[in-house]
Amino acid sequence: MNINWCREEGFTLIETAVSLSIVSVCVFFFSLAVTQIRSVQSSVKDDRQMEWHLYINQLEHDMKDTVVEEVNPNRLDYKKVNAASGKLETVSHSTYTNMVRRQIDARGHQPMLMEVKTYQVKLEGNRLKLSVLFENGERFTAYLKVERA
Repeated sequence: MNINWCREEGFTLIETAVSLSIVSVCVFFFSLAVTQIRSVQSSVKDDRQMEWHLYINQLEHDMKDTVVEEVNPNRLDYKKVNAASGKLETVSHSTYTNMVRRQIDARGHQPMLMEVKTYQVKLEGNRLKLSVLFENGERFTAYLKVERA
């Protein structure tokens, strides 16, 4: 009596368990990566907002007892007395490549805002309107009370 068993190849229970564990580990790391990406994007958004508020606070402090000299669509110039030397200086805020920089008497290079797409300045009565659009699409606007020349 010759019994010829039909032998079909298939997965054993151990092979199935190993492949399921590998898939589970891959899904776990993928979901971890997605949550990390969201966390980083959120912190970058918070960084832009913090950078904008620091810029406005610093500009407001710097413009105390100053007179706005000239306002162009993407440049702000104002006169300020240097506390150390007593000399009158012209302070400028303007775009340079993808940043807003501060210069004194057209010298120096102090980056104030980074990754800026557009920077707009407009004088509306005795208020200065500042608007910025960052490269990530975020837009911020602020109004400062100023003295005009």
